[in-house]
Amino acid sequence: MRFRIFPFPLFIFVVALLLLFSCNDEGVTSTPPIEPVVAKFTIATSAGGGGSITSSQSVDSGQSVTITATAQDHYQLKQWTGDCGSFDKNKLEITISASKNCQIGVEFEKISYTITATSKGGG
Repeated sequence: MRFRIFPFPLFIFVVALLLLFSCNDEGVTSTPPIEPVVAKFTIATSAGGGGSITSSQSVDSGQSVTITATAQDHYQLKQWTGDCGSFDKNKLEITISASKNCQIGVEFEKISYTITATSKGGG
């Protein structure tokens, strides 16, 4: 009785498998990961007479945006306007997180001054 340890076709198959799995990855290209699409929003700004505001901006969704109102001499901020939120008129700088296209505006008003005059000595 004759025993074969490795029949020839099985030997070829094992060698082929070893060669296949021992090859390196050189020359193999993979598809780069798909980057998520980030929405862009426009924060439009406008100012009435008596001051200025930070320029309009196009930003990524969720990006923090700081808007500054600057009053001219003898003017003060009257109110913030628009549809980006409600803001305190005592703050000249606001920060929002971009979640939609929206508009922020500012209105300024002249500062009223009180002048008091007094006289001395009968005049």
